[in-house]
Amino acid sequence: MLSHKAKLNKYVQVIPLPKSSSDIPVDTKCIVSAWGYIDKEVAMDKLFETNATVLSQRKCLLSYPELSDGMVCAASYHKCTDVNYGDSSGPLVCNGAAQGIVSYGFQFPPSVYTRIAHYLPWIRKTMGQ
Repeated sequence: MLSHKAKLNKYVQVIPLPKSSSDIPVDTKCIVSAWGYIDKEVAMDKLFETNATVLSQRKCLLSYPELSDGMVCAASYHKCTDVNYGDSSGPLVCNGAAQGIVSYGFQFPPSVYTRIAHYLPWIRKTMGQ
């Protein structure tokens, strides 16, 4: 939570929500950013980001049988990077919109994200639109 209202400028901007509740197409290239740990003992004071690609629900179910419609899987296989301890709540940004929120993973790909589009009706209601 912020200690005071954020001032928008060239460094601080809002990010758009998904335009519809449709699924993110498989193989969509995304960016994940977070402040989590590089390892379990060293907290970071820098924001890190990595590329991630959206996977099919069928492929994700192999690693996460509990996957629901409110979740999406993405992975960064070409590097040994993925979300880590402390990264929860970081954004999954695809095509300029916030499509997911880091939920969990096991320090190796793939990782699970809350699928923002699934919750658009609740978000809009809560925001009073």
